[in-house]
Amino acid sequence: IDPMLFLREFVTHWRELLLAKTLGGDALVNFGIDQLTQVEMMRQVESVSLADLQDLTDLARTGADASLRSNYLRYALEALLVRMASRVPVVDLVELVSGTDISKLQKKNFKETLNLKVAPQAKVSTAIKKKDVIVDEQVASEQKKSKLDWRDFVSAIRGSRQIVLTENLKRLAVQEFSTGVLVADGPEFSIKYLEDKDAKSKLIAALKDFSNHAKWNVKLNVVEDISVVPGSIQAIAKKQQETRRADRKADLMSQEQVQDLKELFPNSEVERFT
Repeated sequence: IDPMLFLREFVTHWRELLLAKTLGGDALVNFGIDQLTQVEMMRQVESVSLADLQDLTDLARTGADASLRSNYLRYALEALLVRMASRVPVVDLVELVSGTDISKLQKKNFKETLNLKVAPQAKVSTAIKKKDVIVDEQVASEQKKSKLDWRDFVSAIRGSRQIVLTENLKRLAVQEFSTGVLVADGPEFSIKYLEDKDAKSKLIAALKDFSNHAKWNVKLNVVEDISVVPGSIQAIAKKQQETRRADRKADLMSQEQVQDLKELFPNSEVERFT
């Protein structure tokens, strides 16, 4: 297959999927798409959000443009497919905001303020004051070590166009990610990259920007003889891809045309799906 021809058809296909999601199957007739293809396209976009499809279409278009300008077109195309397969799904802003229970926080602060106003202003001993200070310091310490979301952090780096750093962070299985602390396991080549002086300085800078915390303790452990570490974003994406592929295979195998072929050739086996 000619890679240049494939790239053009690849981008066109993603454009048609976006049109199918946006306009609906019936409107695809105006673009010269037959009814059977319409049904298949609507099935493909059924479980994909519009935001995700827009992101994938944009990634396919920009990646294809870069591939066509590259001296190593086939390698650039393979890298594009890897990026699309391992990308972090788009998080809707409404879902992100609704995930933070602001109302509970406001109620808690209101109650604390109310208690403060009603509390009698009695004399307290120095010992009790010291105890209150210690408790306040403990609460502040716990707040400083609040847990952070690893996927949100990787998405933020991806948004800043640091592609190589993003791809290596996707390969890490995070054991602890809280304010000031990052402990993770990963394959040897990713750990070596992240331990490099320039890469580590970029990682620390990104952690500071993401958490608004100045001091960070980063500990990265090498997992021997493994390229995909269980629990990493890459491993989760790969598992999801395999599940989707298995579902698609089962769906295709159940179609009437395939069943007719199996009856026509009873001893034949389907080797692979493209």
